[in-house]
Amino acid sequence: MTDPLISILNKHPEYSRLLQALQKGEGPAGVFGLGDAHKGHVAAALAAESDMPLLFVAPNELAAGKLCDDISAFVPCVHFPAREIPMAGKGYTASTSIEARRIAILSALSEGAKMAVTVSIQALMQRVAEPEVICASVNSFAAGQVIDPKDMLTALVEAGYERVDVCENRGQVCRRGGYVDVF
Repeated sequence: MTDPLISILNKHPEYSRLLQALQKGEGPAGVFGLGDAHKGHVAAALAAESDMPLLFVAPNELAAGKLCDDISAFVPCVHFPAREIPMAGKGYTASTSIEARRIAILSALSEGAKMAVTVSIQALMQRVAEPEVICASVNSFAAGQVIDPKDMLTALVEAGYERVDVCENRGQVCRRGGYVDVF
């Protein structure tokens, strides 16, 4: 059942035109003149009525997070975070939790998930892998499945896992004899 606060927007002609344009695939749409309190409401309504993933762009990370919270009051929404940029310029240490969130969202989108996604302009401008590369990097392993440890280790490292002596963080893999530990 649709939330009454969402369905009331269908009575507004501008909202109806915007929804029809999105459903026809007429390209990106910009919405201007809404107060902060109304942006999440309209975005949630569009996401609820749409049959495709929708990307909502905010001016910065804080605004994107807030918009995601506002949309989530009505429909499920995820925030695609920006990568951390090093201040010193001497190397790059990524937060594994941010990278894991980014990869999870990109994987879901590449598999055709219908979802509402908020993103900052900074995150939108950062390069990401092509959907085909992401799909090719997905590996599924089931309990009881027999896999050569060397082949499994190679597949995980090629998919972006870091090979370490002991797994302590997300995105790490190690081999100890005939066992492969994955975090």
